[in-house]
Amino acid sequence: MEEISQVKKILLRMNDDELLQLLRLACQDRQKNRSSCRLQEHPSPSDVAWYNQIRGSIDRTCERRLAEEKQRLKANPSSNVDRKWIRYAEAFRKLPFHVPDIFRTAMQPKLLYNRLLAFCEDHDIPQEIIPSILPSLISYIRTGRMRPAIICGEKGCGKTTAFRLLIREALNIPVAVIKVPEEDAGHGLTGTCGSYTSADMGAIGRAMLHENSAVVGLLFDEIDKAVHNTSHTSIDDELLSITDESVSTVADKYLESTLTTLPHCPIFMTCNDLQKVSPILVDRCTVIYFPRANVKRLHSVTQKFARVKLEDELYQTVQFDFDLLDQSIDTLASHNVYSLRKHQQLVEKVLQNAFHLAMLQPDGQRVRITKDMFLSAESEILGIEHRRLGFG
Repeated sequence: MEEISQVKKILLRMNDDELLQLLRLACQDRQKNRSSCRLQEHPSPSDVAWYNQIRGSIDRTCERRLAEEKQRLKANPSSNVDRKWIRYAEAFRKLPFHVPDIFRTAMQPKLLYNRLLAFCEDHDIPQEIIPSILPSLISYIRTGRMRPAIICGEKGCGKTTAFRLLIREALNIPVAVIKVPEEDAGHGLTGTCGSYTSADMGAIGRAMLHENSAVVGLLFDEIDKAVHNTSHTSIDDELLSITDESVSTVADKYLESTLTTLPHCPIFMTCNDLQKVSPILVDRCTVIYFPRANVKRLHSVTQKFARVKLEDELYQTVQFDFDLLDQSIDTLASHNVYSLRKHQQLVEKVLQNAFHLAMLQPDGQRVRITKDMFLSAESEILGIEHRRLGFG
């Protein structure tokens, strides 16, 4: 009570101007407190994690058209409505994004680095590529965006498989491999206009639908083999548009909608010859050179491939010889054949020969792999390689 009395005495001594100034200060303090409360209740977009800002996979214009088309179809089932478009748009609108736990926890680069090193060792992936890609992966986990990457390496060196596994392991998101030469002859990456009879969504949209995810790791394979004499927009132009930081929106022509989550899809590309890739595209990307397989990796990968093939019941009567396989791997390597694909073809050719012999034997009789089977497969592979390289 004494404190209140003292306040009253002070107020009574003040003149009108002093009282007004005191009231203004009190009002300003109240407004500041209210503003602070509003900021806590409604944080700014910059304070919200990037994955919590994702709202749907189609733009508002497409959503309005979808509602109108569905209403038309409901009112008149026989009306001229593009049912295929409705199915696509409805499925695209409902695409989920299951946020991996790694995005919600504090990023520790060293832990990720060690985990990827161990993963590479277990899956016969060259560990030397990790330092090249790790900064981009960390940036993506923190911000939802990363600079696109081009992986350049010899044909059959395993770069596509390696990065498909690495992206999935590092980010825990679905990964779609898009074969560029195939899409160049089809509907491209961003679809064809709905006015065409055979119109359809592009490869990016179809990849999202296939993986049932609004955010997908996109791995564009063999970008140096794109065809340039097509009547529609070339793959080169589409890749330039997708990787252009100044272009905030990329639309699917069939959906007639912006692919709103595409900026959050990490983009990787592979090629054999970097000289055949647009220099503008190369300039926008991180270039990673994938090393040729060494002999140790050839042995490990080819042996694992053979063991997986032998699990098929077709080969249950085949008695495989891994010592002969090792000898053939060394022979191919001595002839400068380091393509993992060629060594896997060696196994396939030997097993095909053994399977043919098994079909000629009485039921249950085992067929043993022989040196001649490997020599025949080696000769065929080396003959193909020599013809490709221009030898006689």
